[in-house]
Amino acid sequence: MARTIRLEDFQRESAGLAGALSGGALACLPTDTVYGLACLPGHAGAVERLYELKGRDRGKPLAAVFGSVAQVEELIDGLGPAARRAVRTLLPGPVTAIVAAAGDAAAALSSSLGSPGSVGVRVLPPPLDSLYRELPTPLALTSANLSGQPDPCSLEEVAPQVLAACDFAVDAGRCPLSTPSTVVDLRPLEVGEPAAVIREGAVSARQVRQRLSTGDSAP
Repeated sequence: MARTIRLEDFQRESAGLAGALSGGALACLPTDTVYGLACLPGHAGAVERLYELKGRDRGKPLAAVFGSVAQVEELIDGLGPAARRAVRTLLPGPVTAIVAAAGDAAAALSSSLGSPGSVGVRVLPPPLDSLYRELPTPLALTSANLSGQPDPCSLEEVAPQVLAACDFAVDAGRCPLSTPSTVVDLRPLEVGEPAAVIREGAVSARQVRQRLSTGDSAP
């Protein structure tokens, strides 16, 4: 069973947990939407464990959660101006933004996530952003459920076999939104086409279009 750390105790445990992830640990972590399974994307063994635990099709890529929008822009340094503006508009927030894996570091990250050529990017709002900034981000991230099962919105809803296979879990109570993220493909923006909402979730397609048209960030 995973060692469970309460969010209020995370700070004093963070260095050890960061080291565990760097060594290939699998973690169950809170987000603003649902609880997620996370590991270091550059650790092939940890990524394989994650896929096996979920029973996830290898053809389905993982997302990457970053500690800040600035970190996204630094690592994916070949983002075009339209995609860069859209990332700044939609993130942080309950959106997974798909961008082209522009640049060598981004290309390596995309391959490790099972999505050569693109990266699904997440950045969390306060207060959870502080948790991820203490960890070795970007982290590979997917919902902490068995494939085909409901997304867990609290640690109590995570299947026992999933928790048993994790090295540690952070308990932050119930996720504020308790709805999966909205997935938005920003790659069409670079060729003058509108962004495409692939999956409607915590943010409606209408809200996404409105924010991108006005440049207004999420509240």
